[in-house]
Amino acid sequence: MSPAPRNSLILGPMFTAWFRTIIVVMVVAATGFMLGAHLTGGVLGIIVLFVAALGIATIATGWGIGLAYVFKDMRGAAIMQLGLFMSMFLSTAQAPLGVMTGWLHTVASYNPVTNILRLARQGFLNKTVDGHSIGGTVTWANTWGGLLAIVVVSAIMLAFARRGLNSLDK
Repeated sequence: MSPAPRNSLILGPMFTAWFRTIIVVMVVAATGFMLGAHLTGGVLGIIVLFVAALGIATIATGWGIGLAYVFKDMRGAAIMQLGLFMSMFLSTAQAPLGVMTGWLHTVASYNPVTNILRLARQGFLNKTVDGHSIGGTVTWANTWGGLLAIVVVSAIMLAFARRGLNSLDK
């Protein structure tokens, strides 16, 4: 299939996604600071933002690569985008958990992306929502769930990508 080592067919796109993510986070953060945003969580606030962004990049890359290897053409692109959109939409990306009701509240409560977003936001917001401090200082209570979600979902998505890569030989 390729003279390159098999792992590079997953790691190459992942490192590229990480590089692009770092650039985007730096540009958006710099723009925000120039326009008056305040980093209330100090240096740890920016570190957890980068960790969360790189975690989302890893998850999205594993998902996208896995679909590309399974479908072997552009059909996977629509499913990849739909999957990422649904995971973000059914989380606290659009609204705080406290204002959600019904099934959306339940789904967002269990969605791992909610924990990753809590991890990312804690250095920027001075507010408590649903008993969770979502800003001001970086706390273990707001960090561990996001880290766990990143590790578990990244492992699942990268295993999916590897399985798709292995299926190309069949």
